[in-house]
Amino acid sequence: MRADMVDVDTLMSSFEERRGVRRGTIPVLPLIETVEALPHLDDIAAHSRTMGLAFGPEDMAASMGAKVTEDALVFPAKMMLYAAKRVHLPAYGFVGSIADFSDKVALLARCSRAYDLGFDGALGIHPSQVPVFNDGYMPSDADLNFAKSVVEAFETAKANGKGATSIKGKMIDKPVLDRALRTMKMQQRFAK
Repeated sequence: MRADMVDVDTLMSSFEERRGVRRGTIPVLPLIETVEALPHLDDIAAHSRTMGLAFGPEDMAASMGAKVTEDALVFPAKMMLYAAKRVHLPAYGFVGSIADFSDKVALLARCSRAYDLGFDGALGIHPSQVPVFNDGYMPSDADLNFAKSVVEAFETAKANGKGATSIKGKMIDKPVLDRALRTMKMQQRFAK
């Protein structure tokens, strides 16, 4: 897999040179679709051209000889998610089938769960999936309101020399603030 990224970089560099584009300018979004890729996720994610990682559930299941089920896919999907997050890149995908694009209820549930796991969005195979993705990866009003209250409470605590505070009996510290900021960032991304 390292060799694959080197090959991609070589091809992209040649293309950039022919087009008069600065080397390394064009990013790539590797699609993780085989079990062979799993041991190399950190190298793939850390490559200078990598702009994020995407999970291909149908191909991953096929490479495993498995059905496209949550039980079969949750581990490789999380491995990819963790590799992306270790180098502060977005992770795209969800656990489950992408092929049945007409079942919007099931797709929305998969996207909402993926958002809860830390995924940032998904790649689709049909235009009808886009509104479902937008709904599934957009924070709920309750999540957004809580995030805003966390930021306000943390800023007040910090102004008073404290590193933590609480809201309605829940501790608010740096990790809770980080999740709140992510929630607000996701909302802003979809508001555009």
